[in-house]
Amino acid sequence: MDTLIRQEVYMEPLDTRVVFGLDRILRIHGPYGEISRNSNNTLTAMTRLKSYEVYSRFTPINLEQLRRAPEEVSEPIRKFYLQLPYRSANIEQLAKSITTNQRTSIDRALAVRNYLQRNYSYSTSELPQSSNDPISEFLFVKRSGTASILPRAWLSCCATWIYRPGW
Repeated sequence: MDTLIRQEVYMEPLDTRVVFGLDRILRIHGPYGEISRNSNNTLTAMTRLKSYEVYSRFTPINLEQLRRAPEEVSEPIRKFYLQLPYRSANIEQLAKSITTNQRTSIDRALAVRNYLQRNYSYSTSELPQSSNDPISEFLFVKRSGTASILPRAWLSCCATWIYRPGW
């Protein structure tokens, strides 16, 4: 059963015109002028917004259906959404150790998410400072960071099998 979700989005300190919201956006309220949609269905406002409201239709996730989904990631998705920074071999080893008993990509992704939630914390002080490899510094040294580093660490771990189907 679908649910209508209202989201309040605050863009500061981000410097982007991309419109964020759950998939299947029905309505957007804000001082955006016009909004365009590219071939990947990314919405872009003509002006930078400080805040706006998005209304989306949300369908709860069906894990069994996701487990049956094909494991391959198409080339357009890789090209536009999966451009990853450098990641060390330690990240791949960590991902393998977390996901040893998982059989599907969704189960591996959930295992990594759960591991990160249990073992890392949010902080605005003593943050990773490495310009070469901030994700490894977060995962193996600091073990705390801002809201932006956690999803980057999750994606770096998940990339281990995204880029090596059948892993």
